[in-house]
Amino acid sequence: METSGQTYTLDVFVGDQLRPLFEEERLWERRDLVDDLRGFLRGRGPYVCVLYGLRRTGKSTAMLQVLSEMDEDELRRSAFVQLTPGASMRELANDLRRLRSVGVRNVFVDEVTLADDFIDGAAFLSDVMARSGMRIVLSGTDSLSFWLASCSTLYDRCVVIHSTHIPFAEHARLLGTNDVDDYIRFGGTLSIGGLRAASDTFADGHSTWRYVDSAIAHNIQHSLACYRDGGTFRSLYPLYERGELTNTINRVVEATNHEFCVRTLRRRFKSRDLGSLMQLMRNGTGVRRGIDIDDPPFDAEGVTRRLKDALNILEADELAEMPTSERLGEVRHWLQTLEAVAPYEVRTLDEGARTFVRDVITQPGLRFSQAQELVHSLMTDAFVQSLPAAYQEIMASALAEDVMGRMLEEIVLHETQTALADTHDVFKLAGHGPVPGHSGMFEYEIDKVVRDSASNTCALYEVKHTERRDERQGRWLRDERVVSEAERRFGRIASRAVLYCGESARNPFGDGIDYANVSEYLLSVRANRPKPRQRRRGVGLSLMGFGNPEQDIR
Repeated sequence: METSGQTYTLDVFVGDQLRPLFEEERLWERRDLVDDLRGFLRGRGPYVCVLYGLRRTGKSTAMLQVLSEMDEDELRRSAFVQLTPGASMRELANDLRRLRSVGVRNVFVDEVTLADDFIDGAAFLSDVMARSGMRIVLSGTDSLSFWLASCSTLYDRCVVIHSTHIPFAEHARLLGTNDVDDYIRFGGTLSIGGLRAASDTFADGHSTWRYVDSAIAHNIQHSLACYRDGGTFRSLYPLYERGELTNTINRVVEATNHEFCVRTLRRRFKSRDLGSLMQLMRNGTGVRRGIDIDDPPFDAEGVTRRLKDALNILEADELAEMPTSERLGEVRHWLQTLEAVAPYEVRTLDEGARTFVRDVITQPGLRFSQAQELVHSLMTDAFVQSLPAAYQEIMASALAEDVMGRMLEEIVLHETQTALADTHDVFKLAGHGPVPGHSGMFEYEIDKVVRDSASNTCALYEVKHTERRDERQGRWLRDERVVSEAERRFGRIASRAVLYCGESARNPFGDGIDYANVSEYLLSVRANRPKPRQRRRGVGLSLMGFGNPEQDIR
């Protein structure tokens, strides 16, 4: 390609040639990471920046938007380089030298991981080109390659900007919706076409698996294959050699969602059976559909038993196809490195004070799509199919509601953990058994605990996917056995709240438990997150959308 009096090997755009590239992108809302990218270009320190994240999270768009904001002089000294399959780092190096010779300072390189020798050749970017005064921004489909390069060739000579996790607040701003259900169904990827186009990624099982294949499974395989001649595969290499690794990675992602979904559905049958479904029919939903709950007789116990059996069958089938524990551990490691999943803690109050680690899928739309598939498969059980169609419809709706409720709990936990990880301890509290100082066995669960060790205080939260307030929603926040032991272990309880989909209200039932709108909370926790290395003490009501942040968190 010839431009600026130079002939380039790769697709290189300089100066006025950049304008057609960003004409459309300049019209769309900016991701928060655009501010970080601007800061890199104007800052000091490392001269290489890596945009690290899964596909369709706005990396290429962010680079073009930064270019669109430049003044004439800065744009004249900037370039955009697009790599294609078969490109090499030697070709990129030669083109960068040519760009430097004509005074280009800022270079944005897209799809750099398409170069098979990227990981081994990345050191050239920071050692030679960047030190000569260039600022180089890298983006690519195989984001794991960036992590491997930062561990081996780039080391600490690069700035990393993460794009995979799109918080609710950012999703709401970019797509113009504060509806938490939209985030549950479609959250995780972006499209310049708006919410409808963004939802296409997780529109159905086929679309979701296509995304998992390209954005996750291929990402891991191609990155590992290009690093140290595949030496990092370890026990996964035989699977890779036989062409089975893609399926194995997909199965681990599916199993992570499957475990979540089975645990969620089993909770309904264990704690409530189908009583709530029958109540739905009696209290309006069924009446409007012309259903007589007693004609034909509804055998709740029989349906519960059959659905439990169906869950057991699904669980057994899943476990039978899982890889060995060693391979499972390796795949989970790469999924966490890729930030496709994130761990969170579940702690107990028994004498052993045990801690379990579970994974949350960081893209809610992916989790919801796959969980919905499992609900659909459950509803095809022969016994369920034999029930009246109206029953089936209400059951499917109630099970999907359970999935969304559990997902909302994980979203709140993950977003709080992401925002406050540097300053607070965030975890779930759940268990079954005795609590010290109290007799008897019982099952308890508090959806989120936020602890500040500096002030020795904590806040307790329940999360409910409903607009209705009910005194029973805060029962574990009032339970003396749970509350007293939590206070003994985690510090003085500064606040207790139920996060739900209705209007915020202070202490509506006179039991000291506040109600806060969950969308307002998610917007607030993002806005009030501490800056790096800045310790803020206390966990006050500002985290729930109440009060003055300057007063409540100091």
